[in-house]
Amino acid sequence: MGIINRIVGAYLILHGAATALFTIIEPLYNNIGASGNIGGSGYDEVWNYLDPMTGAGIILGIIFAATGKWAGGRGGDNGDSEARPLFPRLVADVRFYGFLFLALLFFRVYFSTITGNVAYPQAADVQWSIIYALYPLLAGALAVSLWRRDG
Repeated sequence: MGIINRIVGAYLILHGAATALFTIIEPLYNNIGASGNIGGSGYDEVWNYLDPMTGAGIILGIIFAATGKWAGGRGGDNGDSEARPLFPRLVADVRFYGFLFLALLFFRVYFSTITGNVAYPQAADVQWSIIYALYPLLAGALAVSLWRRDG
């Protein structure tokens, strides 16, 4: 299982870094529309590749955060959840529920966007901004944890 943890960790850290980097640099050059006017569409085709990879990363994040939540952080001798130390439980819970939150938000906005059923484009932009801000943080934190996890 150690090699799988490292592969998934590498995927999450590389994709999270790519998403964070592109989130930062895209507004610097993509404010010119197709006709050359300032204030263009603000959409770059790179998101067509990054978004499905983000969906895969979120699913992997849920799976591997769940394994860390249910298997990690045991500090008591009986394995009871009350006997486990608070901080490892809190970290595992934040990762797991953070990825669940991202999944709910991402897949709703993603499927609305690809089907063209975006009712409120400004709200969708805010939701994408939340996704692109949280995903690299959660993916990076989980990737480091997976890389350090014992096989």
